[in-house]
Amino acid sequence: MNMQNIKLFFLLFIISSNMIAQNYYGIKYAEKAFEIESLDPINSENTWRQYRFQELFHSRLWYRDEKLQKQPDLVESLPDKSNSSEILLKIKDDAYWQDGQPITTDDIIFTFNLYRDSDRLEFSKIAKKISIEKISDKSFKMIPYDANVKSFFKTVMEGIPNLYMLPRHIIGSLGVILPGDEYSKKPLGGGMFKIDSINTRGAQKTINMSRNGYHYYAPPPMNIEEIQLTTEPIMTNMINNFKIPNNKSYNAETKKKKGLDLLVEEISSIVAIRSLKGYSHAVRQSYEKNSWVGLAFNTRKSPLDSKEFRVILDEMIHDQDITFQSYQTEGRDITGPFHPSFGIYKEGLLDRYESDYQKIVNKLENLNIKKIDNMLHILNKNNGEWEKLEFRIIFSTLFVQDGSREHDALKLIQESFEEYGISIILDGLDREVFNKKIQDPSYWDLAYRKYEFSWDNNIWPLFNPDNTGHLGNITGYNNPVLSDLFRKFKNTTNVRAKIELGERIHEHCYENLPYLFLWSVSPHCFYRNIVHDLSITPLTFFTTIKDWTIEPR
Repeated sequence: MNMQNIKLFFLLFIISSNMIAQNYYGIKYAEKAFEIESLDPINSENTWRQYRFQELFHSRLWYRDEKLQKQPDLVESLPDKSNSSEILLKIKDDAYWQDGQPITTDDIIFTFNLYRDSDRLEFSKIAKKISIEKISDKSFKMIPYDANVKSFFKTVMEGIPNLYMLPRHIIGSLGVILPGDEYSKKPLGGGMFKIDSINTRGAQKTINMSRNGYHYYAPPPMNIEEIQLTTEPIMTNMINNFKIPNNKSYNAETKKKKGLDLLVEEISSIVAIRSLKGYSHAVRQSYEKNSWVGLAFNTRKSPLDSKEFRVILDEMIHDQDITFQSYQTEGRDITGPFHPSFGIYKEGLLDRYESDYQKIVNKLENLNIKKIDNMLHILNKNNGEWEKLEFRIIFSTLFVQDGSREHDALKLIQESFEEYGISIILDGLDREVFNKKIQDPSYWDLAYRKYEFSWDNNIWPLFNPDNTGHLGNITGYNNPVLSDLFRKFKNTTNVRAKIELGERIHEHCYENLPYLFLWSVSPHCFYRNIVHDLSITPLTFFTTIKDWTIEPR
């Protein structure tokens, strides 16, 4: 190699090295407001934004993913139900705090003692039911705190995802976190990121975080190195900062973030959506990726008031296949809180996808439904005659238009039912007529529509015992337990209490009305198209950040 080629080689090497050095892998997101005086789990403000933030730098024994399924975090595996009164767990060998100290059983015992004595009811009521016994530095067992603890295994499984583990060696043996003390202002956890600095400039607050090199997921497949949280109370400014093009959204020399990468606020304003429409770098995602449209059963009509029959119908239409075929091209997750395979899972209701045709027919006969002339018939108890089994599905043509994915799904449902000799009438109605017809129990059997996660306007009318609002109680289902849960949900302002009540509502609906609406939500978040595999949901927020990646800038 001659001298000229050598010089050229080194020149290219220096240029490429500078290009690599200038690559920036940070994400900046904004909240309208944020309290920074206390950032630890016990003394922090009880808000969605704070709950979102805690996900970034704290760890738990296990957590819920975006489909509300439990996944191990600090422990090697989820508990085994073989002994529901004594749960054995082992901490991952590579589980460390953000300062490099190993996470041990002593930390777990310390955390539970701290929560047990705290004033935060959402923590203390869980910790007061669970006692931790040390086996070794990396293994321990959970047992009921006393004889008064009921449903211990369920308490553990549902309660642990709410508890962040805390470092004993940092907080101290006294086991107290005081508002505004050193740890409270800048907590240290075992999560994906660690807090580097907190700055205040006038009304604007900024928290800078960097990747935790001691995390068991490190070196992670993602390449996000930094996350910056900033406050921006004016939505217009937030949107304008997001509009800054990709190539101008940061300063390569100072790594100063100029533009926003992620708008995590629950943006439902049509103005915001329209103002970001057409920007090539803007990606809009439903705030809950588990978007869905689905069937509602008219529980005021026989045999639709039979839970077993509704489950059989669900098995008939092979809803998994339908959702795969109808929604995968739109990039939507197939899930929902009432769905046994994806949402809150319940065992033993029915062995799904294992029944052959004859088994289904046998079950139907137990419900006074028989196969006559290759068609299923139902016994009319008024005249004792067997009549053709026929269902009417009503839907709003505003949400289900010809040629749409939703309409294709309806036709698949129709075809699937026909295989079992059940006639399905597809009855498309305009919105006003649909809202009137759904109040008439004699007119419809199944309703198919888009549903949004709005408790006051959408979920409450499904069960509203007061019959208020223009939709009233459209299912005809009344239950004082469910009504009480809804009222508590509407009246509480405590975030974690809302989460717990929401889960109890889901569970009740699954147990008693397994296939009502699976819903979608109207609020959206926006993120730059250079960010990939981003998922934000109302109940999990940033727990799936392990899957995020960002292109070099």
